[in-house]
Amino acid sequence: MDLFNEIILIIILTILFATLIIGPILGLYQLFRGKSFIPSWIKGSIRSAVILLIIAIPMVILIYFDGTYSLAYNILTAAFMAVIIGALVAPIAALVFKWTGKTFKSSYKYSNIFFISLAMFIFIIVAIVTFYEDKAYVDELDKKYQETTFLTDEPTMDKILHTHFVSGIKRQMSVSVVINNYNEKSFKGTLLVTATKNGEILGTKKLPLDIMAGQKGYSDYVYLDDLNARDGRYRTEGAEFTFEMKGEFY
Repeated sequence: MDLFNEIILIIILTILFATLIIGPILGLYQLFRGKSFIPSWIKGSIRSAVILLIIAIPMVILIYFDGTYSLAYNILTAAFMAVIIGALVAPIAALVFKWTGKTFKSSYKYSNIFFISLAMFIFIIVAIVTFYEDKAYVDELDKKYQETTFLTDEPTMDKILHTHFVSGIKRQMSVSVVINNYNEKSFKGTLLVTATKNGEILGTKKLPLDIMAGQKGYSDYVYLDDLNARDGRYRTEGAEFTFEMKGEFY
């Protein structure tokens, strides 16, 4: 799919999301104020669609040229999620303030600003930290790729490099995989993650893959509970992980 078609697609999806999800919710909030539902729905849908498109279109352009591995993309994604959360939470807070004697209009205005700003601050900090954590693994794969001699210029699985790490505690403990695709074609398939101990299989989990040509920093994860590889707070002692990739280039 070329860039123009991707932009058209994201415009259509964003408008549908704003019209069918955010707009009706905002319309219902306004209904509690005694306002008409339909005009509030239309106005809320238009405003939310415009704001989300201002963020979504640059995201699509960044993905098309650089893939998802960029700090700008992470920040825009964080901002996109923050706007959605702020837009949905602010009216609830405004209604609560209204019952305490505050006016809905002023409460909604300040709640919107507060919750969007708070969500953006938290999400953007997390996005930045996550980016630089993954960057170390991406750089590791870049170095490995530069040190490897390939016998063909054609697309090959050998040019899709990956590394992994374990993080989290208790039920949130997971094994994450970071993948770089050095081919000039995209790859679609599956990644079979297997946990073993002393040669015995503890568990397996299959992840879908769709990695763009030249994409770096593609990542996904599996909870250790899904691999039967966690004992209490920690991974099972002696547990090891292997990864088997299958699919085709396109």
